[in-house]
Amino acid sequence: MSSKKKPFRNTLIFLGLLAIFSIGFAGMAYWNIQSFIKNATTTKGKVIGFERERRVFKPVVQFVTNQGDTIQFITPIGSEDTLIVKTGSPVRVLYHTKSPQDASIDDFWHLWTNLIMVLFFGIAPFVFVLFLRFVLLGKPA
Repeated sequence: MSSKKKPFRNTLIFLGLLAIFSIGFAGMAYWNIQSFIKNATTTKGKVIGFERERRVFKPVVQFVTNQGDTIQFITPIGSEDTLIVKTGSPVRVLYHTKSPQDASIDDFWHLWTNLIMVLFFGIAPFVFVLFLRFVLLGKPA
């Protein structure tokens, strides 16, 4: 009795484990983001300039805490065009009162981009190989 090896078996196992890991990591990231939002203080800030990192310009944001301290931080997300967000533009800022350097612009993309990328790059290859295996190759004979 010969046992035929199923196409993409090892790849599906590897990518399935990667998908499970990325879902778990995204779950922890989701919990951290929700905790940050729940415990953060909201204030107004403004873009005071840009820091260039390779071909991307990341906004430098300045805000004043409730204690009167002036804080500056560089957002982790930037763009190739500095005209999308102009210098002097007002932004809403979330920060922790105990560590105001732990701050973020209060919008969807600045808060959730990393989580979305982890999910996409962890699950998309698995779904693609499943598609190759079951749709393009059909059922095994």
